[in-house]
Amino acid sequence: MKKSTAISLFVIVFFIIIASCSKKSTNALSTQSELISKEKIDQFMIKYMNKNQTTFDWLAAPDDMLYSAMMHTDSVLTIVYTANPEIKKASYKKDKTLTDVFLVKRDSIINDILEKERMYRNMPELQKSDLLPPYTLWNKLPIIKMKVTKRSIITDLRKDRFVTALGCNYIAAFE
Repeated sequence: MKKSTAISLFVIVFFIIIASCSKKSTNALSTQSELISKEKIDQFMIKYMNKNQTTFDWLAAPDDMLYSAMMHTDSVLTIVYTANPEIKKASYKKDKTLTDVFLVKRDSIINDILEKERMYRNMPELQKSDLLPPYTLWNKLPIIKMKVTKRSIITDLRKDRFVTALGCNYIAAFE
């Protein structure tokens, strides 16, 4: 009786392990399959350029397309921001450096993304330097280039009227 119980227990544990492993790989595949293919991104870009007779503008792309393009490349998102609508470009162009108001807004955006990425990746030790590629913070222009892996960050950034999730380093196959 004890031997059959041990075998039954082993079989149950074995199937639980198999089921949990297959569930993880299914989730990983479904995440990958949720990305828009490079071909569809290229088609969207070509259609936009033909229709508008101009270069492609990532602002015209839906959030999931921008996210997919980022994930097909280096995951770096280009973000353009302003401190508030009253501050004109001239205020930082005149001095050729960002004012403190811009720097505070930049730090706020970076810290917000950092916290969301820490939670999403379950990595509380994640640092700003892990998300900011070298030489991506300038004190001359209100631009941030930052690694983003959480899809909803793009949507959240685009809701802020002072921030533009501008684009990524995606290079279309037709170029």
